[in-house]
Amino acid sequence: MKKQRSLISKAHLLAFVSVLLLAACTSRFPVDKPYWTDEDYRAVWLELYSMSKDEELPRFSNPETNEVIRKIITPQNYEVVLEDSELGLNYRNEVSQKFFDHIRSIIDLYGQMDVQDKFVYAEELAELRNFFLGFQIVYFKIGNENIA
Repeated sequence: MKKQRSLISKAHLLAFVSVLLLAACTSRFPVDKPYWTDEDYRAVWLELYSMSKDEELPRFSNPETNEVIRKIITPQNYEVVLEDSELGLNYRNEVSQKFFDHIRSIIDLYGQMDVQDKFVYAEELAELRNFFLGFQIVYFKIGNENIA
């Protein structure tokens, strides 16, 4: 009976520690927000940039961090502001420039190569670049409207 209770306690402890580790990883990033602002992207970039070399960047293949990379490449993050015609053109232009800079910085972090000259984060880098292409359509549209 005592041995069974000890096993249950260990199982509870293991489950608790697992939940804490998962929460610690995602709590560093604002994944619970419905969309990210340019300031959120800046904070995410700073967090990713400050990670130790031994620590892996968020990946699709890692169940503990895939929510973060999926949130980074969510178009709704920029669409909610940049496609809002109620907001002024100058404001949207300024915000789009900030998004542009922060997204490029995040892409640079994911562009790491290993000793075989292969991308360490190939899948994530491809998705980030695809996301960036979609962003650029909106970015250049706003820039062109601002010039006209």
